[in-house]
Amino acid sequence: MKAAPRSGWACSFFDSPTLRRGSAAAAIDCAKTVWLWLVDGIPLTRWDVVGAGIALAGMAVIALQPNGQ
Repeated sequence: MKAAPRSGWACSFFDSPTLRRGSAAAAIDCAKTVWLWLVDGIPLTRWDVVGAGIALAGMAVIALQPNGQ
């Protein structure tokens, strides 16, 4: 199963298709937030930081799930 094209380079770091999609989405969301802050100079609100944290926490749930072995 191929990952979505928008996932880009983040998908190449993971083996499972589900993990690739979830991790890529979280990585892209966090990268966009950091880009807004560092490159565009837009100050982050607490909601931006909370949203990035929720995305990373969701990725951790997918990445740290038991693999059934």
